Amino acid sequence: MGIIPCNSNCVYQNDGYCNLENVSKINNSEISQGCAHYISLEDKKGSDADPPQTVR
Repeated sequence: MGIIPCNSNCVYQNDGYCNLENVSKINNSEISQGCAHYISLEDKKGSDADPPQTVR
């Protein structure tokens, strides 16, 4: 794995570097923030903040 500098607000960014372990599917059809694997940390937090739905 190479060292890839990253300062984007992305779920894979940690301490200024990209921590994506393996290159897998492309997350963006439009290359966002210059990276095809960019996932906004804010979008991820928003989805995690939603309460789980209970099916009865």
